Amino acid sequence: MDGSESHISEDMVVKVLAEASRLQAETDKTYLLEDLRKVCAESQILPENLEKALVNVDEEQYRARKEKMLRQDLIQKRRQEFKNQGIKSISIGMKLLIPAIAVSSLFLFRSKLEPLIDDWIFRLNSQHQTQLETEIKTLQGKLFTLTETQKDLKAQLKTTESKLEATRKAELPPIQQRVTGIVESVRRPIAKQRPEVINRKDFRNRVMGKTEQEVLQAVGRPSSTSDLSTLVFWRYVGIVKDEISGNIGGAKVQFKNGVVTKVSFR
Repeated sequence: MDGSESHISEDMVVKVLAEASRLQAETDKTYLLEDLRKVCAESQILPENLEKALVNVDEEQYRARKEKMLRQDLIQKRRQEFKNQGIKSISIGMKLLIPAIAVSSLFLFRSKLEPLIDDWIFRLNSQHQTQLETEIKTLQGKLFTLTETQKDLKAQLKTTESKLEATRKAELPPIQQRVTGIVESVRRPIAKQRPEVINRKDFRNRVMGKTEQEVLQAVGRPSSTSDLSTLVFWRYVGIVKDEISGNIGGAKVQFKNGVVTKVSFR
């Protein structure tokens, strides 16, 4: 096919098209990592899970390649050992048989000697083949155990991740509720506490003859205070009610020697 106008047969056209289709199919089997990330994002797969999956698959493929290479090396080694041992054994056998063949006729025993050598080589080959198959089965058993252990570890990891996710989801609502409560408490305006309204008679009974601490416990803190040496005055505003008129006014409490001696109302 040197010229640009060369003709090819129909069979060759079919083969060329089949080969081109195969090469195109192998080319289409590769994907960009960015395309894979987009597919995972559309499937709502977390990026960290994608990265973990890539690592797991890469490790699994690496182990598979390693196991294949080990198996091929083992087979090649056994074959070489068998070949060397067979050549050595044949060489030794030939050295032992040469004197007998020299004494007798080489052509007389040739037809009988060749089947014996072939049978001996066949048995030796079978023995090594059986040993090689046993070693391969042992290696396969170890690989199977390793695979099962890996599956168990993955299952345990998945279970642990599920428990952590469930714990996180279970703890999240109470935390959100507490945060919401704190925010609402901050936003909620602080209501001004209205002082308790007491009628004059009850007020007098509560404070007369009481110490400052007892007065605080009975009617609360005063609106203002003043200290005139031996006398102390506490003034309350808007907590005392006149029983007759119903008006709400104030009261002045006088302390002398640390106790209430006089109460006046306004």
